[in-house]
Formats: sequence, C-alpha cells, structure tokens
Amino acid sequence: MQGAAMTTTRKQYSPQFKARVVMEAIRGERTLNQLASQFHGHPVQIGQWRKTALEQLPELFVDGRKRRPRDGDVERERERRCTTRSAG
Repeated sequence: MQGAAMTTTRKQYSPQFKARVVMEAIRGERTLNQLASQFHGHPVQIGQWRKTALEQLPELFVDGRKRRPRDGDVERERERRCTTRSAG
C-alpha cells in the first residue's frame, strides 16, 4: 500500500445520543467499559462526556438573569434585538 493515503472519518455523535449515554454513565449501573461496548464508543470518551455534563449541570439551575453568557448567547441576543428594532 505504498502511496495510498487512507482517510478516516471521525465519528460524530448527536447531542441526544450523548445525553442518553451520559445519563447511563451517571446512573452508575454499568462500568464505562460496558457502556462503551453497548453504545459502540470508547470508555475514555464516555468518561469525558460524563465529566463535562457533571461540571455544567449546576448552570442549568442558575437564575437566567444572573447567568454568565455562553458562546453564541451574546450573538443571538444581538440578532434578536436587531430583528425586534427592524420589525417595530
């Protein structure tokens, strides 16, 4: 196979799929290896998703008026304001 370049495509998982896997990981009824086998993923990736979810979970319950803006929030708010002004 000299000169033949192999290209690999990375798996892309939907947010819904990640949420389902993370919920199973948080429940703790199965090991990460068992979940990886069940969902055809890698245990390290599932562990990273679980860690991210647990770190961001408290932000879901913060009063929206005091919440820190996330990436894209500022831009969406700016677009909303421009649309509101032009419509009014």
